[in-house]
Amino acid sequence: MTLNWQQQQGTLVINQQGDDQPLLQLPWQVDAQQIRITQGHWRWPQADQPLSGGLALTLDNWQQGLENTQVSGRFNLLTQGRGGKGNLVLSVGPGTLSLTDSALPFQLTGESKFADLQLFGSMPGILHGMLTDPQITLKQGALLRLRGRLLSTLEVDEARWPLAGVTLASRGINGRLQAILKAHDPNFGRFTLHLDGRASDFWPDSGRWNWRYWGDGMMQPLNAKWDVKGTGSWQDTLISLDTLNTGFDQLAYGMVQVDKPRLTLTAPVRWQRDVAHPAFNGGFTLKSGQTQFSYGGWLPPSELRFEAKGSDPSRFIWRGQLTAEDIGPVR
Repeated sequence: MTLNWQQQQGTLVINQQGDDQPLLQLPWQVDAQQIRITQGHWRWPQADQPLSGGLALTLDNWQQGLENTQVSGRFNLLTQGRGGKGNLVLSVGPGTLSLTDSALPFQLTGESKFADLQLFGSMPGILHGMLTDPQITLKQGALLRLRGRLLSTLEVDEARWPLAGVTLASRGINGRLQAILKAHDPNFGRFTLHLDGRASDFWPDSGRWNWRYWGDGMMQPLNAKWDVKGTGSWQDTLISLDTLNTGFDQLAYGMVQVDKPRLTLTAPVRWQRDVAHPAFNGGFTLKSGQTQFSYGGWLPPSELRFEAKGSDPSRFIWRGQLTAEDIGPVR
């Protein structure tokens, strides 16, 4: 790190050993009214995708103390990947930072483009509260969008997160949490999923988040339309799926066609994530109509009731009972 200082201006430079290009370069000026950083640059080559950007910062009335200093600035993040180059810009101020009651507006806009994903954002908001424990409240129009390949075969046509009114603080997230996902997959076809809920002092395994979900799609390999809806919650270390209703209009594959299979809950699904007392349990009913075979045989409508019990969704045992009417002619 080097600091060049001449009268009322200078440059702060931070270099990585063996690299001539600086990680951070901040030209600065200071006078009785302002401290200014102009045309600053930064970069971070250590990430999977190199990141870089610029920054500018102005502190007005800085000699009047923190409470009376007006803060304004601009920071940007440059990325390059699928879809070309991206530029994400954070503008802050003018506003104040205070030990008791900060009020610093900000606006985050632009897009970031990575190897397989594109992220678009417009997020106006304000940082407020004590500087030692600040809160961020997002304003009307706050929205995040995502496109691209999320998994090896899952292509996200669009994912949207409306965030207006959401507050972030050390104690958790508060407000309405929504998400809309439109995607397609070679094995599952196209589908749309919605999530809508409300969080109260929520972080993973702390606080509460109630939600409801619904969606539909087309599973092309089975020539089947499907739908899903239900409700659930996450309170402290307990994740609950209170209701679930999902199924297909039919399943058709090769010589077999199953009429209207449907899965519902007979008991809520509970996943206790407490490390000392992990548990997973739930009750299910799978009903299906008549199964037809292309040669003319058929199986009658059936119902499978089963229970799952274990320590987590990857470690459980299940037991159940299958009931059906008399079997028709099978040749």
